[in-house]
Amino acid sequence: TSVLITGKTNLDTNGIPSFEVESMQIGQQVIPELLLSQAESWLNELIVKKINEQVPGLQIMNINISSGLITMSGMR
Repeated sequence: TSVLITGKTNLDTNGIPSFEVESMQIGQQVIPELLLSQAESWLNELIVKKINEQVPGLQIMNINISSGLITMSGMR
């Protein structure tokens, strides 16, 4: 099934990325507001965890989203 997430990305002063989820739809089901904050927290924790596992100490400098593909670049 498809997932549509609408929101924006942020980078803090330490180069830690975060996503602010405004709406989410899985298939035809719109996710209620109550679950959006939980999904947002889970997504942000997962992304930071995976970045730290694969590239410890990476400071994200740029986030690009194009055609559903998220690309992050940075430096150590």
